[in-house]
Amino acid sequence: MVQHLEVNLEVVTQETRLIEKIKLIESVWKRILEQREEEWRQQMRPKVKYFKENREDVLSDLEFEHRTEKGAFEMFTTCPECYQCTLIAEGDYRGICSNTNCEEWFPLTACSVCGGLAIGFRWEGVVCESCEDRFNELVNQPD
Repeated sequence: MVQHLEVNLEVVTQETRLIEKIKLIESVWKRILEQREEEWRQQMRPKVKYFKENREDVLSDLEFEHRTEKGAFEMFTTCPECYQCTLIAEGDYRGICSNTNCEEWFPLTACSVCGGLAIGFRWEGVVCESCEDRFNELVNQPD
């Protein structure tokens, strides 16, 4: 409430029990999000390790699958770390940057607005770059 609605709990209510409950809910939610992120990282570590050890084979398999599917999916998206179109967008190694100078990894999910590919966790309600750009254009249009 404090961050998103800019509501100061102490001003809204003098009820200390209510304030403590709200703060407890926030701390529990933060802990749940941290736990979810750590679970994702634990699942990704072996995949990242395997990818680094078998980069050429993994990319070859991805290319073969892409051709087999007749280009039905985007193989790569832009990596937010190296800004190259090298972040794997599909398959078991989804979210791993294939750029040998980068090798970072990120969670990928559906954009909350258009359903396209976005970087972040689904519970964060992330927006893709295209939707963010459109929003910024709307906001910045002269009256």
